[in-house]
Amino acid sequence: MAREVIRGAAAVEGVETTLCRVPEMLSDRILEKMKAPPKPNDVSEIMPELLVEADGFIFGFPSHFGMMPSRLKAFFDASGKLWAGVAKNAVENFIAGVTTTV
Repeated sequence: MAREVIRGAAAVEGVETTLCRVPEMLSDRILEKMKAPPKPNDVSEIMPELLVEADGFIFGFPSHFGMMPSRLKAFFDASGKLWAGVAKNAVENFIAGVTTTV
């Protein structure tokens, strides 16, 4: 789904897109026991402080019992100073969107 969102955004003239994922919170051992699929090699991790380098964001995530995954919540919590205006004008006037699956 994320790749389709990227494809659509990239179709707009002058728009440059990058597909990223938030850092994993579980250890490789736990992920292996869960039989989690491997992470794609062409998708890099983003850290909260890198959000200021973008002109906009589209966050996409699955819902789990009606909630976002805990690692996405941890990412948003870690970027709180950007949203709260502590880093003056850090993400002011950005275009943002959210997509989710159920």
